[in-house]
This record gives sequence, structure tokens and C-alpha cells, in this order.
Amino acid sequence: MAFIGDNGSNLPRPEDVNRCKFGGDNNTRAKGGCGKHVVRTGQRVVNKEFGTEWFTWFHFDYCEEHWDLQTKYKDRVVPTLVVG
Repeated sequence: MAFIGDNGSNLPRPEDVNRCKFGGDNNTRAKGGCGKHVVRTGQRVVNKEFGTEWFTWFHFDYCEEHWDLQTKYKDRVVPTLVVG
């Protein structure tokens, strides 16, 4: 379930939800845009020197349907990134 109770007080504000930018910035269907949630992927980062690891999340600009419009990051994200 997305929220506790019946008032939804811990849900994000609608303008804070990342939506597909096809047709404009962070569009909703009511404004004529796509309105679907964007593709999100995680990347594991490993530090060679200290052996620590952590995860970072990337929210892309487009949904799965408009994924071919994404050129900024999609070819640079790898499942595991080794640093240090």
C-alpha cells in the first residue's frame, strides 16, 4: 500500500512526482503531456580502496514508451561502477 491510513499524508505532492517530459516538462495528462512515471534505475557503486559500496538511483526524463528520446544518461549507466 502506498500510504498509511486513509488520508495519504505521507504521499509526495503531485508536482514532486517525476513524470515523462514528452510534450513538456514534468507533464500530466491534464496538461496534454504523457503523464506516465519515468524510468528509474539503480547503480551499485563500489570503492576499490576501502571496499565500501552504496547504491544511487537515477530518474530518467522519459517513460518506457518514450525511452528512445532519452540521450543524456542512458548509455552511461552501468549496473556496477567501481571507483577509487
